[in-house]
Order: sequence, then structure tokens, then C-alpha cells
Amino acid sequence: MFGWFKSSKPKKPRDLTVAEIGDILGKYGELIEKHPTAFMDESWLPVPKDEMRRVFKVAWKISPTPEMRNHVEVGWTLLSMFQPGVGPVAVDAAVPSDASPESIRTLERFVELSKAAQAESERDLKEKRDFIASAMK
Repeated sequence: MFGWFKSSKPKKPRDLTVAEIGDILGKYGELIEKHPTAFMDESWLPVPKDEMRRVFKVAWKISPTPEMRNHVEVGWTLLSMFQPGVGPVAVDAAVPSDASPESIRTLERFVELSKAAQAESERDLKEKRDFIASAMK
């Protein structure tokens, strides 16, 4: 009803400090280390996905060594492991020790999430490559 009160100008993303970037990447890294082969709910991310992509770009630019840039690139590549609707429990690809119906459902869910994440992963890879190519000019 009062939508006309809102500004039609797009909001400029806030500037990120080095400390904020470090904190965000630290929290992100902890999730990846805790669940290295699992899909996680995107709500687990320290900031929304679009903001994570921005964090990766800024972190890549300010990384003082090629090794640190590589860490940023790897993290960026794993962003598709965070998907909507996964829920409160990570869905892992670890091979179950049994063939219980629950284990089979978990594997089926993992395959389903893998298919959903594939297109996003390919987009992220292209965006990362394009960004790095333009940053190296």
C-alpha cells in the first residue's frame, strides 16, 4: 500500500572493512571445514550469497600473495554447496555404512542437490574467471 514511499534508487552496497571480510571468510571457512563434502542450507552463510560473492572479489583483490588468492578462489568455487531448502542438517555425500532406507534417502537428496547446484556452480566459475581476467589487466 505504501510502496510509493520507498526510494526507486537501487541501494549501493556498503563498503566492507578488512576486518569484516576476515570475519566473514573465517566463519565461511569453518563451515566448509566442518562439512567438506556436504550441502548446507544457504541461510548458514555468514552473509547472503550475493554479498559472499562481493566478499570474495574484495578479498581476492586485497590478498597479498598468490597463495591467499588461491584460497579465496577455492572458497568461491564451493559457494554452490550452500543451497536453499537444505534445512537444519547438512546433506553429506559420505558413503553410509549401511543400506538403510534413511541412508538411501540421504544419498538421493544429495544427488538432487548436486543437480540443482550444478548450474550455479558453472555460473560462479564463469563469474570468477571473468573477474580474475579483468582484475589482471
